[in-house]
Amino acid sequence: MTAVEPTPFDSPLRRDGHPQSRRDLLKKAALVGLGAGAVLATEPAIFAKPAAAVQSGWAHCYHCRGLFYPGNGPSACPLFTNGNGSHSTVSDDGVASWNYALWTESSGPSGFQKGWRWCSKCQGLFYLPNGNSHCPKGGAHNGTGSFAYMLEVVPPGTTVGGDEQAGWTWCRKCQGLFFGPFQADSYCPVFSTNDALGHHTGGGISYNYSLLYVP
Repeated sequence: MTAVEPTPFDSPLRRDGHPQSRRDLLKKAALVGLGAGAVLATEPAIFAKPAAAVQSGWAHCYHCRGLFYPGNGPSACPLFTNGNGSHSTVSDDGVASWNYALWTESSGPSGFQKGWRWCSKCQGLFYLPNGNSHCPKGGAHNGTGSFAYMLEVVPPGTTVGGDEQAGWTWCRKCQGLFFGPFQADSYCPVFSTNDALGHHTGGGISYNYSLLYVP
């Protein structure tokens, strides 16, 4: 079955003044989160006030270029055979990942794309509605127990706010999220005859996603 590109739940157009208001909410949520504990032992904790369900603590893996949650125990990176190696938040030259934050569907902004989930097997983020996902640990990603996340779709020609990073891309092979500008440096758990190096790929049809980050 041919993979289908995720579609926005509603209009992807940004709201007027949106970046600033979200930045204020994120700051408040991050401050509350400094003292928060895990909601579930197997699920990343939401660091937020009820009015702003923003979960920080997500990171960019310098091995595979995917997004994952490092605060929940062992992870699995597709750079290693059968996922027998962990994601890395630090590059070979010592540069650390930014602290990224995701909105949950329960109280996030309108106009974002729903359907994203955390995988309890590899700790990565993946798009659930398409099915046919592939986890570095083998088989499909497992979103059981995950919060429901939503991502911002950036329309062409739009500039994101100063607390955001665009360029994040959906991989049509594994359904994960990776940083598109480093696609040639990425690794996907799915080997394809059309991609002998095993890179993630949006296939030229992925949206441009933007993530919040905590400075």
